[in-house]
Amino acid sequence: YGLDGGAGTGEDEDLVAVASGKHFCFPEFTFAPGSITSIVPSTERVRPEQYTFSLTEGDGTRTVGFCRRFLPPSDGGRARYPVVMCVLSKHAWFSFFFTALEKVEPHILALPPLSTSSGGSDDGRTTTGMPSGAHATQFLRAVCARPAAGPGAELVIPLPWHVPGTGFPSELALKVPEGAAAGAGHAANPDVRFAPLMFHIGGVHATLALFAALVFERRVVLSGSDLTTLSAAVHAANAALYPLAWQHIFLPLMPAGFIDYLTAPMPFLVGLPAALVPAMKMLPCEEVFHLDLDTGEYTCFPGDLESLPTRPVRALQAALESQMKGGRHDDAAIAAAFRRFFSSTLGPYRRHVVSEGECECPRGAIAAGGLWLDQDAFVAAGATRRTKLLLEAMRGTQMYEVFVRERLAAMSGGEGDSK
Repeated sequence: YGLDGGAGTGEDEDLVAVASGKHFCFPEFTFAPGSITSIVPSTERVRPEQYTFSLTEGDGTRTVGFCRRFLPPSDGGRARYPVVMCVLSKHAWFSFFFTALEKVEPHILALPPLSTSSGGSDDGRTTTGMPSGAHATQFLRAVCARPAAGPGAELVIPLPWHVPGTGFPSELALKVPEGAAAGAGHAANPDVRFAPLMFHIGGVHATLALFAALVFERRVVLSGSDLTTLSAAVHAANAALYPLAWQHIFLPLMPAGFIDYLTAPMPFLVGLPAALVPAMKMLPCEEVFHLDLDTGEYTCFPGDLESLPTRPVRALQAALESQMKGGRHDDAAIAAAFRRFFSSTLGPYRRHVVSEGECECPRGAIAAGGLWLDQDAFVAAGATRRTKLLLEAMRGTQMYEVFVRERLAAMSGGEGDSK
């Protein structure tokens, strides 16, 4: 449904077509002509799963797909296949949409089998295949037709299945994340959870190795058998880079049909279902950082970690280890630890910002709004040899260039530089 609760725009329809046609909702299944799937879904696992995928448009805009998968009740001896409810949104409001999907699940189960037709029908079904008058349809329309809301706002959605006179709630209050304005992958978004990234067998050492691979824009694959944990871990890895932002291929869950992307000669950050790892190992993938969340095993690029400044890395490691003690953690504290790493290594760039009015901008310098960064002076002023190595290496990354350009534009526009 569109933002007005109606059928949506042509752009909305295109995104739905991609999500459906490329099987993003069932990423670990391999589809073959004439059959539902060449992997028989497990009939034993009945615990609902919730996970996300991401669609990136030509201008770099990301749309998040929020999924909740469950197995319908047994219907005699008929084969059961999992059902996925999915909401597409430009907003990375994880708790908001997952709460809405959890609330509507029982009412989806109460519906007759959904139509797979892509168009309207004579029985009053919508283009989603759901009856237009059903309570579940009305609720999802109301969720999609929410008004524009700022960070921290509370939106109240009526519950169409409420029976007046009963003691059950008649509406559902959904809260927009406090840091929602920061965007989908930023650690400033409190909906980002770091536990899936840290609380695995590999522990802090694996997390630091992953962080180093991301800083140097490696080709990065996280794999795991639990889609909930896997997609959340990929979002957390992306968030660890804040205030920088990953600019390349970003797939929290990679469908089977996209596995050839892993041979691409460009950086990527993807979550690969464990069922597809054997297929990955058959591909000519070179210099790919792979962290297996199930076993904690990971490929190692010692040069990456050794090129990071010693003190900031030790401080980051100590902060992460402190958070892991006792099995409890503070997501805000973990996000702050990653930010402190960048603050200590990249923060001094402000001293090397030059106005074009004072000195002509040299070719190749990062510039915006009449300001440019003297990268050579910035590197030369590095506190240690490793700091200099890091700054030299990051100059070749796209996320560093975008970050500096945005900061220069903000400074030129008088917005200050809160980052």
